[in-house]
Amino acid sequence: MAKPDSDAKDQAELQKLLNELQDFACSLVDKAGGFPPIGGTVDIAGQVGLVVEGTPVATKSGQEQLNKVLDALRQEAAPPTIQAAGLTYMATVGGNPAARTPAVISSLHHRSGMLVDVILPYSRDAKGKVTFGEQSIQDGSLRILAP
Repeated sequence: MAKPDSDAKDQAELQKLLNELQDFACSLVDKAGGFPPIGGTVDIAGQVGLVVEGTPVATKSGQEQLNKVLDALRQEAAPPTIQAAGLTYMATVGGNPAARTPAVISSLHHRSGMLVDVILPYSRDAKGKVTFGEQSIQDGSLRILAP
């Protein structure tokens, strides 16, 4: 995940976080068909921690579940020893409503200020086999860490 104008250590921390979040999320997509929003952090020693908020409740909207995990993630990521934080969730992507595709989206924020969104589309065939597509990286907008 190369972003111009960023420090190699910052990128390595974001990549480590992305790998953990995507691996966990993709295994749940493959085995269970989906996953609730999950958060993660990387501390100054390079340790990754996951943040989840219990079992999704059918009466809560996806946005409510996402906000609950984001609130918990922001609390977990508050100490200055946390270098990076990310939120991974499922959404559909694509401009044309008839051609929208499901995706695993990871919004990452590094303490240096770097914000990145990583989008990993996937499809499921008639037999239920999941195929992940080409991931894309774009500038992010979700600020998780306090300035």
